[in-house]
Parts: sequence; structure tokens; C-alpha cells
Amino acid sequence: MVRQLRHQGDYSQSLNLSDSLVQLQTALPKNDYLAALHHNMGWCYLDLGIYDLALEHFLQCHLIYQGLENNLPLAISSNSIGNIYRLTGRYQLAHSYYQEAIALSSSLDDTVRLITALNNIGLVKLAQYQHEKAHSDFSASLNLAMRMSDSLKISIALLNLGENYRLQNQLDSAEYYYMKSLAIKEVLDQKTGLAILHNNLVEIYLTKNKLTKAESHLEAAQSISEEHGFLEQLAKNYQLWSSYYQHLGLYEQSLDAYREYDRYQDSLLNKEKTRAISEMRVRFETAQKEKALLESQERSKTQKALLEFQSIAIWSLICAVVLLAIAGFLLYRIYVINRRAKDEANLRMREQHHRIENNISVLASVLSLAAQNSVSEEARNVARDGENRLNAMNLLHKELYWDEACIVIRLDTYVINLVPHLYGLFKGPDLTAIKVETDEVEIDVNIAIPLSLILTELLMNAFKHGGHPQHPLWKVHLSKHQSHIKLSISDNGPDTVKHGVDQSFGLNLVHILTKQIRGTINAISNSDETKFELSVPIKSS
Repeated sequence: MVRQLRHQGDYSQSLNLSDSLVQLQTALPKNDYLAALHHNMGWCYLDLGIYDLALEHFLQCHLIYQGLENNLPLAISSNSIGNIYRLTGRYQLAHSYYQEAIALSSSLDDTVRLITALNNIGLVKLAQYQHEKAHSDFSASLNLAMRMSDSLKISIALLNLGENYRLQNQLDSAEYYYMKSLAIKEVLDQKTGLAILHNNLVEIYLTKNKLTKAESHLEAAQSISEEHGFLEQLAKNYQLWSSYYQHLGLYEQSLDAYREYDRYQDSLLNKEKTRAISEMRVRFETAQKEKALLESQERSKTQKALLEFQSIAIWSLICAVVLLAIAGFLLYRIYVINRRAKDEANLRMREQHHRIENNISVLASVLSLAAQNSVSEEARNVARDGENRLNAMNLLHKELYWDEACIVIRLDTYVINLVPHLYGLFKGPDLTAIKVETDEVEIDVNIAIPLSLILTELLMNAFKHGGHPQHPLWKVHLSKHQSHIKLSISDNGPDTVKHGVDQSFGLNLVHILTKQIRGTINAISNSDETKFELSVPIKSS
């Protein structure tokens, strides 16, 4: 019943019924039924995007199955927990739980769940740029799916293999796997997958300048997405139409397509608002249920006391209960009011974040168009540098968006996203010549903003002027120490300092910002290597 309600999208009823059944099971030994209830509640919260509560119930389910030594559902819960950690960017924890799911599925000879776990762990490795390991996992998943003749899982593995090749700029291989996945999904009539694959193929054909094929897949993706209301794919589709028109030199049509992209981004924001309101409603109803349960328990205690005491003691107890009920009600009302105010503030904050992101994107697009239309090479370089700085700030803004308190930034995640982004602008999509190593680092937003500008300037300098002519290599290393963090950017090119940012606006900006955050920076340059080392003091955690 609770699963049926969830599948129908009635998450509130499913959660309420599941919670009531959990309370009834409290006095009984932990069993499979209680674990299944927690698992259902976890999926409800996952579908609603409330990841913290989803993780809480999945972990409860996992602990129960561990105690019961029931390996089949334990493999399922391991995979569910891994999904939460992957979606929230905690890849090491996700990898650990997916490995557990793989081991359990293998021991049970459960091929279906083994295929799913292999695909999921491959996605984790793909997010960490471990392309060879990701390819191994996706290939293993594909072989098992083909052995089972499971068309849906075959198409998923092919799609993942294609994505892995695309990120390595091996476009012919990516196209091959995308087309094979597309053929299967057309037979299955899986509309979501078809829209995604058509858009992915457009990216390949635009890169290969095969504009006729790109236009064909653009039209197919647009038709499917509009018919079935796939807002995310429609937004991506119009963004790709904008790039397509730029390739043709039709800048007015490109701008019109970008405006459509921006409109669908607003639609996605409205969808996010609806989800946030739904989340607030679920949290409020959960709080009401907890209050009702507490009041019920209090009434039971009061009734027991009324049977034990007589006369004046009874009246005294009644008065005390009334006073406690009033105080509890007032406290609860204060809690609800404060919670609503906080949720409304968070919603307004998300709207502001979206508007800021749109404004940055528009400014970056204007600079991009200015660079393309400038006659002077110097003017083009200035415009491109400005665009790159804006894009770097936009990446930092996205990291700040995910922190509800807006006071700390995951610097390692920002570095992992920024390095390949800037490298792609200067060198292309082939990421084999860069190596990024990071510790997990959280820093205050007041340090993060100037530090992001320093990092952008040093990376732009390295990618512009650095690297060996035949065998270039760039390294970025971020490490955390007790009293400071250390960031080094190096390349195997000769003496980048003299030919790069030295005595330029960029280096002056780097020194000013380094002084602002009380840091130190050293440049080491010789015939074999150029390295910048930045040290920034932090508070001990």
C-alpha cells in the first residue's frame, strides 16, 4: 500500500502511513517489514529531493538488514545509500557502498542488481575523471546485460560508455555507442533516454562541425522534449540551438535561441519552487504528526496517573497537564512560525541565486560575442579573459548556492570543476594533459572569492603560455594542513613567468588578492618546469 501511494506520487500519504506503521513496530523486534518501511520513506524523501532525511531512513533500513543478516535487501539498501552520497558529491562514501552492493550481489548471483551497482560505481569514477576504471565498470555492466538480453540495461550501459568517451574527446567512439543506445531506446520507446541521446549527439556533431547531422538530432530532441514536457532537455536543446546558429554565423537566431533557453531555465526554477513548497509541506506535516504522537503519549500518562491519585492530587495533576499543554502549544507555534520564516527566506535566497547566475551568464555571453566580433586581437583577448573570469565566478556562485548558510565553500569541488572548464576553453576537451589532486577542503566565503580569482588568473596563465610543445602536462595540487592550505599550479613548459602573467594586470591582481587574504605566493621557473605555490592561513578545525 505504501509503495503504491509512492508510485502514484502521493508522497505525503505514503510517508504518513509508513510512519504510523513504524510506530506500531517500535515495541516489536526489528524485522524485514520495519526495514522495508524505512526504505520506502527513504525513496519518498529522495524523490522530493530531501536528501538528509532520505539518507537517515536508508541508513536505518541498512542497520536492520545487517542485524538480520539478510543479504538480498542489504545489497539494495547499499545501492540506495550510494545513490544519495553520489548525488550530494560525497564520492568516496558512494564508492564504498556501491562496492558493498557489488560484493553482496555477486555472492547472491543476483545479476540484475550487480548490473545496476556496476553502472553506478562507474558514474562515480566518471565524475572523478577516472576514465579507464569507469570504462571497465560500464563494460562489465554491458556484458552482463547482454548475457541476460536485458535491452533497457544494455541501452543504459551503452549510453554511459558513450558519455565516458565523449568526456575524453574520443568523439568517434562516443558517437558509436550513443547510436547503438539510441537504436535500442527507439525500440523500447523510452522517450527520456531518446531526448538525452539526441542532445548528446548534437554536442558531438557540433564539435566535429557536421552541422547537417547536428540539425537533424536537434529537431528530434526538441520534438520529443516538447511533446512530453522534458524541461531540462528542452533548456539544453535551446542552448545547443544557440551554439548551432553561432557555427552558421546567424547571431540573431543564436540570441533568440538563447532567450528560449533562459525562459526554460526560469520554468525549471518554478518547478524547483514547487518542489521546495512540497518539501516544506512534508516537513510541516511530519512535525504535526510528531506533535500529535507526543500529545497522545502524554494523554496516556495522564490517564494512568488519574487512576492512581484521588481528590486534590487529581485536580492538581489536571492543572499541571493543562499548563504543560498550553506551554507546549505555544512553544510549538513559535517553532512552526520560525520554521516557516526560515523556509521562506531560503526560497527567496534561491531566487536571488538564480537571478545572479542569469546575470553572470548574460554578461559572459556579451563578452563572448564581443570577442568574436572584435577586429583587434588585443581586444579579443581582453574580452575572452573577462569572460573566463566571469565563468570562474559563476562556478564559485554555484558552489555557494548549495550551502544553505552561505558561509563556506568546498574548495576541492570548485577546483575539480574549474580546472577542466578553463582547460577546455584554451586547449580543447581532451583532459589527458591535466592532473588534479585535492584534499577535502572547506573555506570561509570571504577567503573563497579572492582565492577563486587568484586560481583563475594562474590557471589562465598556465594554459595560455605553459606546457611542453610536444608533451604538455599541467598539474594542480590542493592540500590541507593544520594552520594553512597550500595550492600549487605547475606545467612542464620553459619559464612561463617571464612570458605569462609577469608584470601584467593578472599578476598584479594575484599579488593584491594574496595580500588581502594574508597569503604568500612563490614563483619557481626554469627550463623544465614553471610552478606557482600559494599558501593561505586558515583557522584550525
